[in-house]
Amino acid sequence: MRSILVAAALALLSAPAVLAAPAQRVAVRVNGLVCDFCARSIEALLKRREDVERVHVDLDRGEVHLALRPGSTLTDPELAKLITDSGYAVAAIRREDRP
Repeated sequence: MRSILVAAALALLSAPAVLAAPAQRVAVRVNGLVCDFCARSIEALLKRREDVERVHVDLDRGEVHLALRPGSTLTDPELAKLITDSGYAVAAIRREDRP
């Protein structure tokens, strides 16, 4: 019995670790965000996504700020396509891990 437990423990130790991707904050610089209607439409679009936890549009800076859920799979090309398909131009995307 002891050898079975030792073998099981060794198998667990040698198995590759699967770590969840950390949650991220994303700032998207968007050209064309000029009014409250623009902000609300982008917010509504992104809030519908399961991988987006929070959305805030800063009209003064022309930026969309997202808090993504841990393990999110929303890539930069997907995010840019969502925004450009809504009629806006993406100037830059910046990501950082959240604690």
